[in-house]
Amino acid sequence: MKAWRDLKVRTKIFALVAAGCLGLVVLGAMALNNMRALSNSVKEANTGMERVAGFSGMKSDFLEMRLALVYMLAMKDAEKIAGKEQEFLKTADRIKQILGDLGKQELTDGDKKSLAEFRGGFESYMEKGTRLAEQIKAAAAKGDEAGRAEAVAFATQSVAPLYDTPARSSHRWCRKISQELTGCTKRTWPRTGVRSS
Repeated sequence: MKAWRDLKVRTKIFALVAAGCLGLVVLGAMALNNMRALSNSVKEANTGMERVAGFSGMKSDFLEMRLALVYMLAMKDAEKIAGKEQEFLKTADRIKQILGDLGKQELTDGDKKSLAEFRGGFESYMEKGTRLAEQIKAAAAKGDEAGRAEAVAFATQSVAPLYDTPARSSHRWCRKISQELTGCTKRTWPRTGVRSS
């Protein structure tokens, strides 16, 4: 302490200002580091949310395709059936677009496997669903009740079971990504001093 008392006032003020500036530099460096970590976490969360939105969209669209086929089975008016067939095809095109967009993203091996599983099931469902739509249209155009019964049998035996694999795949994948996002926020926010809920 004697050495500190022996210093001139000017030197003491200079030392205090230098210590304060050094403290601010250290504090600023820590803040920048935390901001960088937070930024990376936000990017990771955004990417995950895009993936969840894509797969959720596919899941909803896939259900919409299924409903279009069910409505077609219930209808007898050829014009309404053709309208539902167009809905079926438009929805399938949206799914193809989403599949293309997801395929361009950086995905883990597990994500690629889920995407391939969904794609395979979707393509099989699309093929059989298109054939079913043709059967329904042909039966409605002729007013053929036996043809309608054949279409219903084809729907229940060949088309309906194909829905399960892609639906489960998309559900598992969405749940997995949501859990990763939850882990991402729990992992990052406490480091920055912000409490996660």
